[in-house]
Order: sequence, then C-alpha cells, then structure tokens
Amino acid sequence: MRALIVGMGIGELYKSIYERKLWDVVTVDQNKPADYWDIEEVSGEFDVVHICTPNWTHGHIARTIADRCKIVFVEKPGLRTSEHWEALVHTFPNTRFAMVKNNQFRDNLAELYIIARKSDEIVINWHNYNRVPNPGSWFTDKSRAWGGVSRDLLPHLLSWVQVFDPEYNDLSLYSSGCHQHYTLDTVGSTDYGVVDPSGVYDVDDSVELLLNSNWHMYTCTASWKNPVGDKINIEFFKQGDLIHTEPLGLCPEDAYEKMVDTAIDNLYNNRYWSEQFARDVWIHKQLELF
Repeated sequence: MRALIVGMGIGELYKSIYERKLWDVVTVDQNKPADYWDIEEVSGEFDVVHICTPNWTHGHIARTIADRCKIVFVEKPGLRTSEHWEALVHTFPNTRFAMVKNNQFRDNLAELYIIARKSDEIVINWHNYNRVPNPGSWFTDKSRAWGGVSRDLLPHLLSWVQVFDPEYNDLSLYSSGCHQHYTLDTVGSTDYGVVDPSGVYDVDDSVELLLNSNWHMYTCTASWKNPVGDKINIEFFKQGDLIHTEPLGLCPEDAYEKMVDTAIDNLYNNRYWSEQFARDVWIHKQLELF
C-alpha cells in the first residue's frame, strides 16, 4: 500500500500513521525535508493522498494526482468554492475525495450527541488569545487564503454542527458576520509563527455564524486574536441555562487515524462517499458567506 503526503506540516502526523501501518510513504514539500520538491516530480500510483499545502494550491495538486490514486484527502478549507469542489469530484468519478473532517471521528461523539439532544442551543467556540498564523504570509492574504479565520477555523466548527444535526442541510441561516480587527501595524506579535511586515493582511480575523432549525440554534464563533484569552469549547444550553461545557483542545491523533481507516474500509461504499460529498459541499457553501 502506498500513501502520498504533500505538505509536511500536519503531513508529519499522517506520515507517522502510515509508517505504523508499514505502508510505503512518499512525501513532497518545497520548504521541509521530503522525498520530492514538487508534485510534478512524483510518479506511480497511490492508495491514499493527503494534500496539506497552502489553500490556493489545493486544486492544482488534486487534479495533478487524482487519476493515479484511490482516495484524496484535502485539508480544510478544501477548494475556493462549492462549485470548484463539485467540479473536481465529477471530473474524476473513479477517485474518492474528502475534505478533512477529523473532529467527526473523535471517541466521545455518542456522548456529546446525547447532550446535544437535550439542549436547544449549542455554541461552538474557537477563540485564540494570540494565534494569528504568520501575519503577512499567505495565511493573511485573501487572494491566496480566500479568507482569514473564516477559512482557517470555521470549517472545524461546521463539521461539529454536522455531528450534532444529521439534518444539517435543512438548517436556516439566522445571521453571519466577519471582521478584520488587526493590520500588520497593529497585530503586534503572534504565538503562531512570525510577522512579515512587508506582507499582506487583508482577511477577517473574527467570524460568527448562526444557524437554526425547529429544535436548535447553532452559534459558530471564532477569532485568531482577542484581548480576553483562549476559549475553545462547545457550550450546550437548555432554555438559556448552560447544561454542559465540553473543552476541545487539539484533536487527538487517533481521530485522524480513524478517519483514514474508515475511508479505506469504505472505499467501495458509494453511500459513504455520497455523504462525504454532501457534507463537503455544505461546508463550502457556508464558507462562501464570508
């Protein structure tokens, strides 16, 4: 079995997963140690491919390798629009595609689903105290990242909505908004990389999205930087009373491995991949609001 990993940031985690499985692992990265510098140099066929590169490169890499692999995982936020994602999937009907939704494979989902059924409002928070990713880099350049925190963190929160509400496609938009609170001159330092004062910062750094159904209100709210502190959790309310708070923290590695194993086990299960496609298109469409 062969795995191709393009981008050795989070890609290192995937590499360790496949090495434990004793797979043949091929890596690509232009800035870190890897087997190849460019995707164009890679030959042969692969069982699974992971695209873990800057947002604007996802589409080109996926199309370059798609007809030589069985499963392609694309890191969030996927592609620029839902139309781009649909076109990719339909162009390569013999290849399985999924945007990474690792939170949907955590061990405690059944427990949280029960709590969600008892609530009428769920607030999913991801607020960082000081983690604007490399201000001035591609992360904060809208032409390359397509957005800021709305493309970086919001996909994770939306994947949680899908965990709690199987009828996510029927949710109504209540309100949405995003803001740019900082510039390269005002952002100061960051706990995530370094500031490039000669770069670009033209993206949102806070976002809020409210969705509702007849039974629940979902609030997804995130920021890269705020003056109060970190708040990364899920809050469950019933008639205005907080009934449970679930800290999130970093997603455990075994969730990523379960995501991979589930995809491999369901390679020929069309129903599984139809649901992945539906979830990915829905997430893309919510991101297009910003």
